[in-house]
Amino acid sequence: MSEDEVTRLVNDVMSNPTLVDEAKGIKDQAGMAEFVAAKGYSLTDDELSQLWTMAVNYMGVQG
Repeated sequence: MSEDEVTRLVNDVMSNPTLVDEAKGIKDQAGMAEFVAAKGYSLTDDELSQLWTMAVNYMGVQG
């Protein structure tokens, strides 16, 4: 997946209050992977790891 797809995922989630609420309920990296897959995105393990790091560092998710 390209960086454009990662950006698209983040933008899609941040622009949709329902998705934001769902994302706030993610408790661990496995939950994030399930959320991403359920929304139809196919990210590499490295991309999922980067998203998880961003969630922990910038969005207040408890890592």
